[in-house]
Amino acid sequence: MKKVQLGKSDIYVTPVTFGAWAIGGWMWGGADRKQAVEAIHASLDLGTSSIDTAPIYGFGRSEEIVGEAVNGRRDIEEELLPWSMKNDVSILAYSPLQRGLLTGKITPDYEFSEGDLRPNTPYFSPENIRLVNRFLNGIRPIADEHNVTIAQLVTAWTLAQPGITVALVGARNRKQVEDNSAVMNLNILEDEIALITDKLNQLKLKL
Repeated sequence: MKKVQLGKSDIYVTPVTFGAWAIGGWMWGGADRKQAVEAIHASLDLGTSSIDTAPIYGFGRSEEIVGEAVNGRRDIEEELLPWSMKNDVSILAYSPLQRGLLTGKITPDYEFSEGDLRPNTPYFSPENIRLVNRFLNGIRPIADEHNVTIAQLVTAWTLAQPGITVALVGARNRKQVEDNSAVMNLNILEDEIALITDKLNQLKLKL
């Protein structure tokens, strides 16, 4: 399969890549999830090396479909992290709090504002919210030990992962900015990181 070089980097991709805007549905009259997954599978099977997606593509729906499609087919993390660390390429972790789901503030009966599309995604189903909160309650003692919030602990854990340079954490007000900034002075122990990772690996969502 022919590949082209991206600028002056060492990255080579196929000249035609999979554009995942349309499968997000927004501005495209909707999209069938099953057909979208099949389309991504076909693209990968035919040799396409790259997939373009973004949060604005269906307000997260495109990213979720891409994640579903590549799960079990290509271990992106195992390929990306070693390459990035070997080549001194930074990884910016987008939405480490999963759009608020990992803050511990979202409950199964949470009332989302009008226009908020999160409840329309699988991650925010009542069952998955319960499963996530059970996981968060399991690591809450670590947060309490450090006198921090669950959100701060999750962000600190993210930054402690190999290859992660920056966590992109949103904020709506000054208090959230202050909480986010405080994470830079938070040092969680290696055994605490391992415990969180172990509990996270046991979390199985219904997607």
